[in-house]
Amino acid sequence: MIMSYNSPFASRLAPVLLLLSLVGVGCAYIRPGENEPVLSRVPPQFRIVGRPVVHLLMDGCRADVLYELADSGQLPNIKKYLVDRGTRVENAMASLTSTTFANISVQLTGKVPGHLDFPGNAWLDRKTFILRKINSARSVNRINTDITGPTMAETIGKERPDAWCAVIEDTLTRGARYANPLREWLGVCYFIRRWRLVDRFAIEAFHDVLLEANRRGTFPAHTFVHLIATDNTGHIFGPASQEYRDCIKHEDEQIGRLIRTFQAMGLADKICLVITADHGMAPVRDVQELILHDFITNSLGIRCAYEPVEEDKPIAQRQALLSQFRAVETTSGDRYCFVYLSNPDSNPQGLGRWSVVPSIEQMRHFRNDSGNVVNVVETLRRQPAVDLICARDDHTDCHIYSRSGESIIRATGDIGARRYAYSVKAGQDPLGYESVRLCSNDLSRFHTADEWFEATSASERPNSVPEIYDLFDSPRAGDLVLFAAPGWNFKDTYKGAHGAATRADMRIPMIIAGPGIRHGVLPRARAADLVPTFLDYMGIKSDVKFDGRSLLKQLE
Repeated sequence: MIMSYNSPFASRLAPVLLLLSLVGVGCAYIRPGENEPVLSRVPPQFRIVGRPVVHLLMDGCRADVLYELADSGQLPNIKKYLVDRGTRVENAMASLTSTTFANISVQLTGKVPGHLDFPGNAWLDRKTFILRKINSARSVNRINTDITGPTMAETIGKERPDAWCAVIEDTLTRGARYANPLREWLGVCYFIRRWRLVDRFAIEAFHDVLLEANRRGTFPAHTFVHLIATDNTGHIFGPASQEYRDCIKHEDEQIGRLIRTFQAMGLADKICLVITADHGMAPVRDVQELILHDFITNSLGIRCAYEPVEEDKPIAQRQALLSQFRAVETTSGDRYCFVYLSNPDSNPQGLGRWSVVPSIEQMRHFRNDSGNVVNVVETLRRQPAVDLICARDDHTDCHIYSRSGESIIRATGDIGARRYAYSVKAGQDPLGYESVRLCSNDLSRFHTADEWFEATSASERPNSVPEIYDLFDSPRAGDLVLFAAPGWNFKDTYKGAHGAATRADMRIPMIIAGPGIRHGVLPRARAADLVPTFLDYMGIKSDVKFDGRSLLKQLE
């Protein structure tokens, strides 16, 4: 996602701020030239304990584009040091919603967004009246308190108190004993759209990680680096553009600098190097967007809030702000949208309006601001921009609507041992699973999440049954979850976007190379599989119940 570090004089001040930043940070230490190894002048004075992992996440990088460039020799460093030495996953998938911080959290916790109470980059909390949008440095800082459950860094710190973890770039840092948010660079570079420069600085921030390793005496057990340029380039120019491909090539150059540094320090054969992405990138055609808060207000006649309401305001003030509206829309990515409606049977004043989620039937007979009854579900599903509408009624069955059909997901068992049944209720299958053997008109036929993933990982809507159902385990998920149709967007200006349930949105690269990792290809993996895999690889046992599964036996 593109962050908005907005201020009234940002564009005019950006060049000055960049110059001041370069001078200020340059005084701290001299950065090497762009084509030199990152830290060839820093002698290692630390030990390698266990099997450390360096995890590079290329935000918004499409797997098909990266694999094609690598196979054709246009990514020489990724090809030589990862693809040719390690294991790549053919069908690696993000979680829903396929947005940046939701999936970074998945890859740092091993749990899906619905089980982290962090269903996307934007959401409403009905209990606290917080309308969150993660679109600024300030809101990013709140991710550490927004998500529930332990991070991998916290788990490592608990099980191996002598070990430590590092995070580079502004993201989920809870439990990391070293974090460099790159704040001296981020705002300025976003202002002037020099996203590649941010990633160069992120790689060069390993200077500080290695200095910290010298100070502590050991190399970090896990280092997470968030590289942002591919995502921002994809949004502006589109995933089919030459600019997008050139950006991936630039990332390869930066990764090569890191690898050469490890070689110079004698570390290259002792570290597991991992490349992933948080989500894919779907093309958006010009002028094919649906601005949902405008549509809800103007076409449905329901006054709709969409601007952030943060906790710096007292809860009474937040409640008063939201009481002016009867709908809330949150969009990020921008191919998913959460729609929240006040419950018409609750007390129309105060807390009652937003305290109870309306039923699907109530949303089909919703009285708008003029007193007219409107069918919110049917009106939205008829829009060309909308691919799917999802809702979970009474926290049991999940209903999926498309323009041509309706289906239902039913689940049994507790989280972690859940099994899912899927059936078409009317018309054509909204998920296009006609050929998937697990589907049946008999809703008593339940299958595990692993079985659903194996059956649908190569499909146009991979793993949608468990992903959609589990998303609603978070009370912050929308009453209605909308996913955009191919080529469409819920925000203007972009040529590339993500957040939806299609393969273009969900598929990510995943390459793992290091000591003990075989050379080969895995058919499938989920983003949530990474944390249990890393802990297994490091020999760290944990009692945390992950949504993912360890891949180590398949990688060795």
